[in-house]
Amino acid sequence: MDIQYPRTILRIKAALIDVVLILILLMALSYVFDNIEEVANWIKILIYVLVFYFYEPFWVGFYGGTLGHKIMGIEVRMMNDRNKRIGFPISMLRFMIKAALGWISFLISYSREDSRCIHDLACGTAVFYKRDLEPENKAVGALVNS
Repeated sequence: MDIQYPRTILRIKAALIDVVLILILLMALSYVFDNIEEVANWIKILIYVLVFYFYEPFWVGFYGGTLGHKIMGIEVRMMNDRNKRIGFPISMLRFMIKAALGWISFLISYSREDSRCIHDLACGTAVFYKRDLEPENKAVGALVNS
């Protein structure tokens, strides 16, 4: 079966959805903090930074994709085993490379058939359409029944 990889523009749309969701979350946190007088500024800043830096690694590492990815019908998996989630450590490294390179990381994807970005190449990951992935319970069932 030929794999059709999501184009870069779809990944960018997912990222823009995530930016909007993160901004909404940060605004909600700001509203909560404004109504709690006892929270020190350094705690507020720490929480904002944690939300920003751990949103993507958390969702990608544990659930295969961010909320933006889920809405767009795509997931991040290991390139050599598309039914294996990448886990939090690789997800964190992937995010740090992406954050360090910014949009430069995406430029190479336009010249690649698999649309992989620099951060994908560095971490051995790829983005797949959700429809092309084997459901996890099906994979477990196959192991049990074999």
